[in-house]
Order: sequence, then structure tokens, then C-alpha cells
Amino acid sequence: MRFLPRAFTMIEVMVAVGILAASLLALISILTFSFRAQIKSEKAHTASLIAKSLLNEAAHLLDENFDRSVLTPELPGSVLQEYQPGSEYKVRLQLEAETANLKRVEVEVVWEDQNGDQTETTMTKVLRSP
Repeated sequence: MRFLPRAFTMIEVMVAVGILAASLLALISILTFSFRAQIKSEKAHTASLIAKSLLNEAAHLLDENFDRSVLTPELPGSVLQEYQPGSEYKVRLQLEAETANLKRVEVEVVWEDQNGDQTETTMTKVLRSP
């Protein structure tokens, strides 16, 4: 007995194409979600670096002159303003005397993403140097 070469039926081809399409759709949605999560993470990390940098600068300025009420003219405090010209990040720096020898410095960094405004707030306390 001789076997004739057999081809795929139309139903088999359609099922295979359907499975391939569903797999590609799932892969594309996973990649899209991953890309958005990476962007959100990078923006949060950048905001954290900005906040820590400004806190370090504020602590250094207070070490030089503890009696100042405004850290820098560019950041008068209590006002949300651009971190740098053209930056998507806005910062608010607040300086508050808790006692005569202790000041609280708080930095708030705000940026916008697809979920609206996001905020990173960091705080430190600076003790007057002897």
C-alpha cells in the first residue's frame, strides 16, 4: 500500500494562525506593560536622586550658616517650581526651625505621568554645628 502526501486542512491552518495571533498579542501586551513600568521606575528614581541631592545641598548650606531662613534665592521655599529650566520635575523646599539648634528640611519633588501627578518627599533634620 502506498501513502499519498497529506497537506494540512484549512481548519488546521486557521487554528494554528489563531494560536499564533493570541500568543503575539499576549507578548505585545507584556512588553507594553514592562515598558511603562520601566519609565515609571526611572522617573521615580530620578525624583529620588533630585530630592537627595537638594537635601545634601541644604545640609551643607546650613552647616555654613545655620541662622539662614532661606536656603538659596533660587529655592525660596514653600513654592513649587521647576527644578531646572525645561525640566519635567518641580520641587518645593521647606525649611523649618524646630528648636534653636535643630532645623527640619523637607524636599518635595513632583512630576506627571500617565496616572497624574506623582510625588517624592524626603526629609532630614540638621543640628547646629558646635
